[in-house]
Amino acid sequence: MSAKQPVGNIRLQIRIHLTGCQMMKKNRITPFAESGIQILFVLLILCGYGIGDSSRAIALDLLIGVNLTNADHMTISEQNRALNDMKAAGVNVIRVVLNGDASIDYIRRIYDLGMEVVLEVPPSNPGTLERPGFNQVGAWPQARLSSVDPLAWRAYFAGFLHKLDDLKIRLVALELGNEINTFGYNGDFTFPGEGRIMGLDDLYADHEGQQVAKGLIQYLRVLAQLKALRDQSTINRNTPILSAGLADTGEERRLNDSEIDSVSINATIQFLRANGLDGLVDAYGIHTYPWDVTHESRLTRLQKYAVSECRSSGSESGKPCWITEWGISNEDLKCPADETKRLEVVRDMLADFKEIAMQGRLKGLMYFSWNTDAWASKVSRWSVFRCGSLTESGSLVLTPM
Repeated sequence: MSAKQPVGNIRLQIRIHLTGCQMMKKNRITPFAESGIQILFVLLILCGYGIGDSSRAIALDLLIGVNLTNADHMTISEQNRALNDMKAAGVNVIRVVLNGDASIDYIRRIYDLGMEVVLEVPPSNPGTLERPGFNQVGAWPQARLSSVDPLAWRAYFAGFLHKLDDLKIRLVALELGNEINTFGYNGDFTFPGEGRIMGLDDLYADHEGQQVAKGLIQYLRVLAQLKALRDQSTINRNTPILSAGLADTGEERRLNDSEIDSVSINATIQFLRANGLDGLVDAYGIHTYPWDVTHESRLTRLQKYAVSECRSSGSESGKPCWITEWGISNEDLKCPADETKRLEVVRDMLADFKEIAMQGRLKGLMYFSWNTDAWASKVSRWSVFRCGSLTESGSLVLTPM
């Protein structure tokens, strides 16, 4: 394969080979041609029929990374210790939340260690009207997206992007916002709510849904400013833009004993697409935390409620997805932890993600999370770095597919 061959052509060839492999394995078709033996030999290698190293022959177009939680609450020495541990464990990409000027130096140190960054950018600027805070669990001040001034946001973010350009730092991706389909990260949701997971019709007809919809329209205007800044960047002109990582809240329904409302992933993407999303982003951000008991139920949930709107690159009906948060809990917090149950679920989920990636519908997979919050009184059940070392499940989620 020529060293000068365009990357896009290589990826296309891989997808063609994968399609052929799937046909062979499903139908047991033996390819014949004038040089049938040679073609069969190549396909056997690519399809993993025990000849050669198929993991090297088929490299999926899938970025693997991890979240480092609330690094802004760490001291610089704590950050450096965590980054060195991640580097030693083979981490290549870290998802980072932009949090003021201190983030620039933090990102620089990540790149100095040879790792890269998916940058989550807040969709509001300081001074945006916030929802009042409450004492109830899960209720805290949060910007009302409907009150964001897109031009003020542009002026706020432009300085950060210019600093990254000056440092010659090319980001892996820019993700605008976090779980804006939920009460926790979108001040346009009211409190108390009714425990509803709203659908598309609610965004047009329901009183609360209409207010959320106003915020989503304003979010798109901010997204347009991000795209304009990205397009003018000297270093990050080709950096992919991701829509906000949307939380997988499941099917549209009412939850018992809940005062927290949300909008389903499917309805949120459909509404945003109807109002111009696909002209502004390269992919959709998704967050999913599979908690169903069986593999079958987890797979059903993933397909119906998390990645249903994900499409392959070039599709006219949508964009690929990046899962910028996914995680499996392990309630065993002792050292060393028993990883038996989590390993089984992680293996199942990675197999499911791989299948979606082979379809061209999934481009990024970022585990949540590497660490326990700096202020936490006990180990996070989601973390994969525990007791001073990487867990077995952590090693698995960081292995390239």
